[in-house]
Amino acid sequence: MGAKARVVELRFFGGLSVQETASVLKTSEQTVLRDWKLARTWLARSWKWRQDPDVNDGPRAISTRAVLLMPLPEVPHPA
Repeated sequence: MGAKARVVELRFFGGLSVQETASVLKTSEQTVLRDWKLARTWLARSWKWRQDPDVNDGPRAISTRAVLLMPLPEVPHPA
């Protein structure tokens, strides 16, 4: 699995903070922030392409911007 995919997995699905993600991946917080930003950009472009009515013939239920601005859920971590 690529570094950006691991960042998405840990940040979005795992609910980890930037600091926690950097610790798990044994990398810097700056690297996590960069990979997170690049992954979100890629996902936004991919989402936009799939949601394009001319390509998909489907309704545009939610904008890409709205997806990227959604707050991530807080996930309680066991002590």
